[in-house]
Amino acid sequence: MEVKISPQAFIDLEEIKKYIARDNEQTAIKYIGKLLNETEKIGKNPSLGVSLERKINIPTNYQYWTYKPYLIFYKVENNRVNVYRFIHGARNYIAVLDLEH
Repeated sequence: MEVKISPQAFIDLEEIKKYIARDNEQTAIKYIGKLLNETEKIGKNPSLGVSLERKINIPTNYQYWTYKPYLIFYKVENNRVNVYRFIHGARNYIAVLDLEH
């Protein structure tokens, strides 16, 4: 299945890279590559992820996949995997995803 990464998700990747690169630029580049590889895995098998709705009991069609310490939030829409965010697992992702209405 095709994978599309949102502009915000690309911003997330850039912020992750900058944060890791403070200690080691090569590690940062490798880690971003690994996150992108995980999105390809999701594209090959979108059911790998967990339904966010089941975890938080708020209606949503987001799914997520963990590549520690980050969570990859995506939706399967129109026969495509749309990756919306890469969020550190310690953050309040409910607020970041604006699910509290």
